[in-house]
Parts: sequence; C-alpha cells; structure tokens
Amino acid sequence: MFRKAEFSAVVLVVAGSFVLTFVAGCSGGLADRAGSGAEQLPFDQVSPAAAMEASLPAGTPFPVRLQTSISSATASAGDRFHAILDEDLELDGNTVAPRGTRITGRVVAVGRFIRARHPGYLRITLTDITLRGKQLPLETSSIFVHGRDPRARSPLAKVSATGALTFTAAENNTGARKEASLDVERRITFHLVQPLVVKS
Repeated sequence: MFRKAEFSAVVLVVAGSFVLTFVAGCSGGLADRAGSGAEQLPFDQVSPAAAMEASLPAGTPFPVRLQTSISSATASAGDRFHAILDEDLELDGNTVAPRGTRITGRVVAVGRFIRARHPGYLRITLTDITLRGKQLPLETSSIFVHGRDPRARSPLAKVSATGALTFTAAENNTGARKEASLDVERRITFHLVQPLVVKS
C-alpha cells in the first residue's frame, strides 16, 4: 500500500509539472504574437494605394500651350501633336500636375480649303499626360478651328451646341488664312470629359 501511494504521488507530481509547462508555453506564445503585432485586425489595416490617389473631376479646365504647329493644309486625322500644361493643376490645395507637364494630343478631323465659303478646318483633342514618368490617358473636350472666308468682314467665334469652342484662324480680313492653323506657343483650354485618376 505504501509503495502504491508513493507511486501515485510521483505520477501526480510529474503530470502537474507537465501541465504547468504546457500552460506557460502557450501563454508565452500568445504574448509573443501579441507583442510582435504580426496579426492585425482587418479594420486596423490601411491601404497605401487608397491614401496616395487623387482624382480630378470631369469639367476640370486643362490649359495647354502648343509645342507643335498644326495646319489643315498638311495635317491628317490621327496625327499627334505635343503641348505642355500652362498652369498647375491643383486639387484641395495640392498640386496634382505642375505647369510644364508634357501633354499629347490628336487631330480628330481635318478638311482642306476648297474655295470661298469652304475654308480649311481642324478638330483636335488631348489624349495623354505624362506624370512621374508614366503616361496616363486623357479624355477631354475637342477644339474646332477653321480658316477664314476671305470675304468675311469680321472674325467668327462661337460655342457649338456640344460645348466645343469654334474660332477663326485670323483676326482680320487682310491676309486672312484660308487654311486653319495653330502656331507653336498658342494657348488653348480644354476640359476633362472623364475624371483623371492620378496615383503616386
């Protein structure tokens, strides 16, 4: 009886030591994981991409200065032209695109001078902007430009039903140009048709 009781006591001591060791190990593991921050709740995590994104809304003015001359006498639909942003584009006080940013545009339509009352014309739009070395697509309004009827007495300038600006290539009747043309350094303001999303 004595040996049985002694054996039972030894078993209980060993079992108790094993349980204490197991509990201590689990507690240490949980403490280590909690301290390391390896696991975070989903709502504690912030998406860096969302924090570094800006969106210029539709309707934002896009003032540019041409770096390529364009003429209805030589241009073809689909031709590309180059321009630079003429003002900083800002959103909530932050500069999204600085003045001087490179812009690419496209000739949408072109018509040659045929005869009086049918001067040449151009329709152009912007297609791309280069920011931080990346080319982003643009969707802007188009600009329609036409040459001047030699018999007209005054320049013609109006806004079409679609909101596109229409104006003549010359300002007076003397030496009026029959072809539509836009010279280098000409300032033109387009407007965004679709929002422009810029990511850092």
